[in-house]
Order: sequence, then structure tokens, then C-alpha cells
Amino acid sequence: MIPAFDPEVEETASLWAARLRAGNLKPEQAREFREWLQLSPRHGACFESYCADSASIDASLLVLKSEGLALEAERGERRSSPRAIGWIAGGLAVAAAAVAVLLWPASAQVYQTLPGDRNTVTLEDGTRVEMNANTRLTARLGRAQRSLELERGEALFIVTKDPARPFTVAVSQGNVRVTGTIFNVSAHSASEQSVTVLEGRVEVSNNGPSGAAVALHAGEHAALFGIEPAVRTLSAAELSRATSWRRGVVEFEGEPLRSALAKMAAYHGYTFDVSPQLDGLTLGGSYDLVELESFLNAIEQVLPLKVMRGGNKHLRIVPR
Repeated sequence: MIPAFDPEVEETASLWAARLRAGNLKPEQAREFREWLQLSPRHGACFESYCADSASIDASLLVLKSEGLALEAERGERRSSPRAIGWIAGGLAVAAAAVAVLLWPASAQVYQTLPGDRNTVTLEDGTRVEMNANTRLTARLGRAQRSLELERGEALFIVTKDPARPFTVAVSQGNVRVTGTIFNVSAHSASEQSVTVLEGRVEVSNNGPSGAAVALHAGEHAALFGIEPAVRTLSAAELSRATSWRRGVVEFEGEPLRSALAKMAAYHGYTFDVSPQLDGLTLGGSYDLVELESFLNAIEQVLPLKVMRGGNKHLRIVPR
């Protein structure tokens, strides 16, 4: 039997079931249907009940009548034969299958931050995502899985535990799969993508030849390159540095110059190039993420280089 729902919800659910059976939904109708489903979990539950339970046939017939879709109830000719019942029940099953197709695009949510900005968002399942600057990600939360794509930037995920719906984060070089944990994903460039686990356990795979998944535990870090992810255990200080951006600072210790510049440039939406003569230089210290000019002035003081500031937010780093 169909559970008790608000009469207005039942009427709307049966209306959509009938429309989907009739087919040929216009784009604006499909969008309206998705928006109605997203208003409340009870809407989807009620709709599914109509699609799965033949006890909903009378209500569906009334809706079909209101839509003018081949009903003859006014003439006293309502059909109750097995053939008629099968026609409607089959249509509702088709409607149920159509829900997944219609909902998937609608469930995609895009989140992004501008250069120099950070933000925290809470997904529909309660998962908290702390986003670094110049970050863009797309989230698709369905009934069987929770899939996110980190297109660029960096984010820390505090995942709501739900073993029935695995949580995955994809970057261009690999994937992370969990059910509930806290981890950081960095994807500022295709050549520097990594995963750091703060709590729990994740499975990491990259797009190398083997594609094998590697288990990553709290305190471990994986760089996504090569045949399989390169895993190492971080010290407490390294772990702190990996997520220092959450505190508004960036911390380096023996960091290659190019890598240090990449982190600051990405935060502010800058591009840069470094003279090959400067390869091998490293940088240490703690810097305010917001203060790009202070950072550039500092590296000019401690390293034998000069920063050339060009147009279009581009930097050239040359020997001094």
C-alpha cells in the first residue's frame, strides 16, 4: 500500500507519473519535475510509491483524465481489466526508470571560489567541504553513490558516514573513494595532485597503467603520479603544513621554488614562469596567503632572484 502522504503531494505525484507514462516531456516540464522532487524527500518517496504499487492505479486514472490522456471515466467506461491495469502499471515502471535519468543532471551542484577567496559549503548529505581559493568542484549526490569532481584547486572533505553510498572524489590524475573520513585533495595543476588523510581511511587510485587502488590511512599522503600512487607517512609538522591554508597561511620547509610559487600563484589566480637557472632553489618559512606582494618581496630578499611583474597577472622569476 502507498504510505500516507499529504493529499496535495499525492495528487502531484500521480500527475507526474501519468505525464512520464505519456512521454514527450518538454525541457521545462522535466526541469519542473526535478525541482518538485528536490523540494522534499517525501515527494520522491510518494512518487516512487505510485510507480511501484498498483494500488495507485485509481489515482493515476483520475490524473490521466485531468490531463486528457485517453480516459473515459465520465462515460462510465473506466477500465479495470488486467490488460488496462498492466498498461498503467507498466507505464509507471517506465516512469520510475526515467526518474534516475531526470534526476542525475539536476543533482549536479557546482561550487567554486575566486582567486584570493576561501569558502565552506555543506552538501545535501551533511558532508562539509572547505574550499581553498581558485577552486572548482562539481558534486552529484544520488541514492547509491556520492560523486564529486575536483576540477582545480584544493579542498578538505569532512565526509558524513554512509556505507551504503560510497563517496568519491575524482581529479584529472586519479580518484579517492571513502565512506566517511576527513581528507585533503590538492589539484592545483596536472603535475601536482595529491591526497592527505587526516582521519579514517581512503582508497586512492591514479590513472596509471595498473589503476590499482592503494589504501591510505590517517597521517599518510599520496602523490598521484607514476604507475601507482606514491604513499608516505607525514610527520605532525608535515601534516600541519599540508592543511595550513585552512588557517590562512602557507608553510614551507625545503619546498622547491616552483612548487612554492605554484601554491601562492594558484591562490591569487596568477600564472608564472621560472628561469631554468633557478631550478634547485628551495624555500622555507610561513607566509600569509592573502599577502602576495609580501611573499614576493620576501623571496627576493632571501633568494638570488628577481620577480618581474607583467600584465594579465603573470610573473617571471629570473636570476638576480
